Amino acid sequence: MENDSTDNVIKILISLRHSLTAQDHQKPARTLKKTHVPSLDVLITQNFRETASPHISVTGRAIHFVYALTSHVAGPLGQTLLIIDLEGRFDATRLTCGEADLLRHIYVHRPARSCSPEMLREVVAEARKWMLYGKHGSTGREWWGTVVIGGSGGDVSCGWKGWLRVDRAVMDGFPVGASVEEALALRTRRQDMVDQTGWVVSSEYGSFVFRDKLLDEENHQEPEDTEAKDSDGDESEGQKPQGKGL
Repeated sequence: MENDSTDNVIKILISLRHSLTAQDHQKPARTLKKTHVPSLDVLITQNFRETASPHISVTGRAIHFVYALTSHVAGPLGQTLLIIDLEGRFDATRLTCGEADLLRHIYVHRPARSCSPEMLREVVAEARKWMLYGKHGSTGREWWGTVVIGGSGGDVSCGWKGWLRVDRAVMDGFPVGASVEEALALRTRRQDMVDQTGWVVSSEYGSFVFRDKLLDEENHQEPEDTEAKDSDGDESEGQKPQGKGL
């Protein structure tokens, strides 16, 4: 009887282990997203090492970062991505990849603004499955990930709090003692200078400057040079999205 009892316990433990293993395989793997922008990938890797989280949370003038990232993913990287826009702020005319053949690989979903955190998590999870396994017009492209504007979740989120901050790059003011007439005369030229100054992406690990395109970045403060290391690979990585593009 004792041997039978021991055998039953062993069988229960084996069954439980198989059950837990199956559940683990159903969870999305925590992988680092590669942007192939060296200065940005270094910051993402540093944050992952410190927090064990691959999530990219952006604050400040984050929408400009979203435009640059979206244009970079759809253009040079030749991939596709989903944007969940809770604030209705995403404007496709601000993208630098304006060709229709590229824009159709950018998918935008605008749920209700009253979407609760629980509902948003469900939307992100369902959108991931929808992008990976459905029939779509981007079958020849790899899916990069999900960007959430105005909430938390996805691979990149933009909100009031984030470990990555975007600000307008600082430039000199009007000359000391300049008259109103001189300031007005310089206004147009100064606006052109502001437009060319770009944006500073900063974090506790370092920062860099970009203008319209992420690959135009200049190192503002050189982070530690390190190679991004992914966690366990996601079996679904590289599968294709579905849905309707812009």
